[in-house]
Amino acid sequence: MSFDNIQLTTKTTLQLVKAELEKSYPDTEFDIQLDIPRTPFNPSYGLVSLVIKWDSGPIRATVEKMLSKYQSLDWNPATGLLEEIAHMEINPSGQLISVNYGVDYVLCDGPL
Repeated sequence: MSFDNIQLTTKTTLQLVKAELEKSYPDTEFDIQLDIPRTPFNPSYGLVSLVIKWDSGPIRATVEKMLSKYQSLDWNPATGLLEEIAHMEINPSGQLISVNYGVDYVLCDGPL
């Protein structure tokens, strides 16, 4: 079975994350930074992260769980390898599609 594959840009993914945070936690101020590796790290690896910080409001585990759907990579401790995450969704016409968000990691730094 084949699926349509939708590739979203980093900018679009950042906008989706921001909108979801604002909708879910309207009283919380989130600082969202785009982290792209620079020298001395090897930018050819292309690992892109969203770093999200906040001081009060929802606990970190709750926000991490909500935003994990935007993350494209995960570290597998059993193999020691980074593995791609497949995000399967239903489009408005009811078809199953694969969505690749333009972010490798979503890192949260908020209240425990």
